[in-house]
Amino acid sequence: MADWIHVRGRGTVSKVNGAEESDATPDDIGGIARQVAADAVYGSFGDFRDEYWKKKWNSAPEDLVRVDAARDDNDHRKFTIDISINPALYDVTRGGLQHFLGVLAGDLFYLRIPGFILKDINVTKVEIPDGLSRALETTYRKEAYSTQRIRSAFQLNSHDALLAFSFKPRVGLKADAIREITLGVLDAGFHIVEFDTRYLDLSDATVDFLLELAGEAAQVGGKGRITRLSPNLSVAAPLALDLCHRFGKTSDWPYIVKVDGGFDGLSTVQEIRRQFAGTHAPIITCYPLLRDQLASKIPPDTFVAALAQSGVDIVYPGKGPSVGKPFRELGQAESEAVGEATRRYRLLADKEWPMISLAGGVYAGQLHALFELVGPKVAYFLGGAVSLHRRGPVEGARLCSKVLAKSAKLHCDALADVADLPGELIKEIEEAYDIPPGIDKNTFHYVPPRDLKVEVPRW
Repeated sequence: MADWIHVRGRGTVSKVNGAEESDATPDDIGGIARQVAADAVYGSFGDFRDEYWKKKWNSAPEDLVRVDAARDDNDHRKFTIDISINPALYDVTRGGLQHFLGVLAGDLFYLRIPGFILKDINVTKVEIPDGLSRALETTYRKEAYSTQRIRSAFQLNSHDALLAFSFKPRVGLKADAIREITLGVLDAGFHIVEFDTRYLDLSDATVDFLLELAGEAAQVGGKGRITRLSPNLSVAAPLALDLCHRFGKTSDWPYIVKVDGGFDGLSTVQEIRRQFAGTHAPIITCYPLLRDQLASKIPPDTFVAALAQSGVDIVYPGKGPSVGKPFRELGQAESEAVGEATRRYRLLADKEWPMISLAGGVYAGQLHALFELVGPKVAYFLGGAVSLHRRGPVEGARLCSKVLAKSAKLHCDALADVADLPGELIKEIEEAYDIPPGIDKNTFHYVPPRDLKVEVPRW
């Protein structure tokens, strides 16, 4: 059944008789698994008796879903269910991907079965067959962009990092402040200013202002550098499509839009991909809002992959290397965690699509180390690192740009041989941010790459 969708769930079960609980038998667990599998596709809370239903099936139940289950050898109250589902049930050209994810996130493992107590059932693995993946990519990825295509669009050299400012404060600023910060950050070396997750003010007056600002933003870099404003279009598809058309007229290609992985995300991205082709297609960035919130039912990597297959071009996959501890050297456990996260990021980056980003709490003192770990194929989407600078976001952008530019020049083949940033720049980094009360004074310190002591592939 290599061409079927496979879902693995794990949980605990006990048999109840009055006030007493006991271990469920293998036969009990098999029955529970069959009920879960049936309910995932065609079932109800019991079996459909053959004397009525036998000749009424268009597809027999065993051609729709199959199941296997096993009890844990070491703990008989833990069990694993492996469900195989016919992918023909999910037409991905007509919302089938959303349908499938809805099954996972919905009541797939929320059954109440008389005589049993089921607890802590989580989806631990999802495998999508190649045929379904090809259908998704044929439908939605044919107009999406590779990492190299995006880097070329921004005229980046081999060691240049793509820099984006995720605008913070997210909401509440006056229009003239938004203009000042946007144009100042782009002038300081950033390529993209995007409106972050909470900014969805798309009233007519605001859209008119943003359209004008997008045109101004495109002029900042002049002939030597590509600079763009990215609106947040994390809204229903009809409105997003209209705004894509309008923002696409504010500059030559490339133009950028942001569609986050929330409740409208998959459908909106898919519809943009349907409607835009060739040089008219925007680059779509995405923060997968529901990735961790749905993790017990939709594994995070499955959710990110669904966004990629729907057509996003730049996405934050989560679980990036964490090098910002307030102490100067990492211990063995921390080093191993950094190495594992780096290898994952490098593997994702080397696939070339979607382009992946670093985001979420990154500050200037980490950038040199992160650049050495994951390299320039990764986009750097920075928020607080820019906006929390003591002298404001323009100075924050200038500092981050300076750090990454110098990092590119210091790169060498061995991590242990990478020289530190110049002392004056380190001093500037460590004086850039106010330390919140009660927090370790080294919280925003500079992280020298050679202090990481991790074995990771070089780029």
